[in-house]
Amino acid sequence: MKKKNRETEEVNLLELIPEKLVDDEIDDDGIITLLVPRYNNRLLKKLNKRTPSKRFVKIRLDEIGSGTWSSIDGKKDVRKIGETMREKFGNAIEPCYDRLGIFMTKLEYEKYIRYKNLDQIRTASDS
Repeated sequence: MKKKNRETEEVNLLELIPEKLVDDEIDDDGIITLLVPRYNNRLLKKLNKRTPSKRFVKIRLDEIGSGTWSSIDGKKDVRKIGETMREKFGNAIEPCYDRLGIFMTKLEYEKYIRYKNLDQIRTASDS
């Protein structure tokens, strides 16, 4: 069988607006811990309610990751988040957009964020 040859759509990451899909908690030092639900299955969630301490997997971010996560508000695009991070961390974050691209890609892959304007940008590029 032949595989269908699908065109890959290229979207500029800097134009995308991320929004959070998981909760978080902030410690006294401003470091953020992501609270990722341990189970997505309804039955497993119900069974897991008996042990509330194991309901979430906790992922502790570093200082730059915490700054990036706190900048995600569902209104700013990735370019604006990068500018905010450059102002806050200066040369410590360089190369800024390369690092930000890797971090955002990982967050999306793990389903911790989604891009709320992705479909609009894809539709506009098809026209």
